[in-house]
Amino acid sequence: MPLFETEIDETSKPLTPKQLQVARLASRGLPNERIASELAITVGTVKLHLHQVYKKLGINTRVELVMRAEELAGP
Repeated sequence: MPLFETEIDETSKPLTPKQLQVARLASRGLPNERIASELAITVGTVKLHLHQVYKKLGINTRVELVMRAEELAGP
């Protein structure tokens, strides 16, 4: 149960399209610098997206992200 009425369970929120792109590239083993280059965003933005992805998926590491990659692959 949330401590405050406004507290939201992050794991219930879907990934945004950009978070999904970052997660897919990271799960393929690309380093943050390469992901940033591929998506024309900064490394800091990649890190921010990954942090949010981890929170939403309830994971803590890239290894866990790789294990969840099949779910992220989509159609």
